[in-house]
Amino acid sequence: MGKDQNRVGLAASDDPPSSEVPDELEQRNGVLEALEGATKYSDYIRVARRIRGRTWNRLPLAQRKLALLGSCTLDPLKPYLEALAFSWNVVLEVELMPYNQYAQQICGSQTRLWEFAPDAALLAVRLEDVAPDLYARWGALSAAERDDHAASYAMTLGRLLDEFRAHSAAPLVMLLPGRPAVMDLGLGDEAHGDSQVAFF
Repeated sequence: MGKDQNRVGLAASDDPPSSEVPDELEQRNGVLEALEGATKYSDYIRVARRIRGRTWNRLPLAQRKLALLGSCTLDPLKPYLEALAFSWNVVLEVELMPYNQYAQQICGSQTRLWEFAPDAALLAVRLEDVAPDLYARWGALSAAERDDHAASYAMTLGRLLDEFRAHSAAPLVMLLPGRPAVMDLGLGDEAHGDSQVAFF
């Protein structure tokens, strides 16, 4: 459904409880028009600021909270997520957890993550942080050692998921690297019988 149809549908289905609803609906439509014309990151930042500048509690918009955790910089995602969620009638509050403290946040009982009480969470980790030997010492490891490191990597992620589930039933999206940023065997890695990329 296009955004123009979306605007009409929301206006038609809403039973205005006060004279302030038309103004808020007009503000919302203005935000959607600005989003349609967004082409640069700075455009999304401006749209996100407009969304955060109001409560939007007089319109039938869903209110949701998303936590971002990881070992990489996730700040640039925030305005994109807030703006795009708004186009789907969701006012999304995005909270950035402390950098590279995802394990402490998930495993602790009174952390900023659980105080925030997210409706969903995204965990993004770099391969060199969770499996440093597989990343940096690939060529020096035997096949058995690689398997051991991979099993340890999987167990670490499994424990994090278990800890998250012990605290919350919210969806957890785990954004994991599919390949190293720099291959130990260089550009010919994928053609090599001992391919690091193929292993992952």
